[in-house]
Formats: sequence, structure tokens, C-alpha cells
Amino acid sequence: MKQYKPLTVKYIGKSGKEIELMIEEFPDDQELIIAVSDSNYQAEWKTELLDFYYEEKLNDRKQSRSDRHRSYEDISREDYKNRKLQKRVIESNIDVESQVLSRIWMNELTSILSDRQIYLIQRCLIDGESYSSIAREEGKDESAIRKAVNRAKIKLKKYFQDRPN
Repeated sequence: MKQYKPLTVKYIGKSGKEIELMIEEFPDDQELIIAVSDSNYQAEWKTELLDFYYEEKLNDRKQSRSDRHRSYEDISREDYKNRKLQKRVIESNIDVESQVLSRIWMNELTSILSDRQIYLIQRCLIDGESYSSIAREEGKDESAIRKAVNRAKIKLKKYFQDRPN
């Protein structure tokens, strides 16, 4: 298990100014510590690593500043907005259960039927298009479309008869 400890190094930032950079959790690997601490040792990986830690420190500082200026009113306003959103979702009669069940149903369909069969079932049985209109559009015979839909129906029927409840 790797151990971590704090490490302070001199870092020359992008502005060229020397900064003392405190890394709170640095791997306790002696060779790595020496390489990172040595100001004469220059390597691309070292520069990228120190840049990463410096950016992380800046982001932490920015985050703490924004949290400091939040008041109780801001928090209660956010809660109010969230409650208002929840109320809107409830009042809009969105049936979450039916949406979840339809997704489960579609996942089952894709495991049983091919993409082509799902496409034909969608167009013929759900959208109500005629076999002949699909056949004309695809340049095929109407009986070929009808037989393909019937094969898909048989496949579904067989699947649901064999499936345990």
C-alpha cells in the first residue's frame, strides 16, 4: 500500500514567478521526492506534474472562495427552486414507471429481435403503415414484408410463452 505525505517544492509558474507549492498528499517514494524537489532537474513529466498540482490548488482556492460568500438565503433559494422543480415534475403527470418499463421492454426486444425486425414491427404494428407502402418504399414485394413481420411476431410469441413469469 502506497504511503503519502506532504511535500513543499519550489515551483516556477507559467508567469515565471517562483512559488512555494505545498502538495498535501504526495507519494512517499524517495527517488520521486528527490526528482521533484531538485530545482536543477528539468523533465517534461516533472513540469506537467507540478502544473497539475498548481492548477488543483488554484481550483481549490476558487471553490473555497465561492463557498465562503454563500449565505443562508442563497441555500434556501436553491432548495426552493429544487422543490418547485420536483412539484412541476409531479404535476406534469409524467409516469416514470411506464417510461422505465418501456425502456426495459425495448432492451428485451433488442435482445430477441434483429434491428430489421424491430424496424418492421415499429412501422407496421405500432405506426400502422401498410405492408404495401413499406414494400414500395424499399423496392420489395409486399409478401416479403408481411412474412418478415410474421416471423418477428412468431419469435416474440415463442419468447413470451417460454419465458417464466
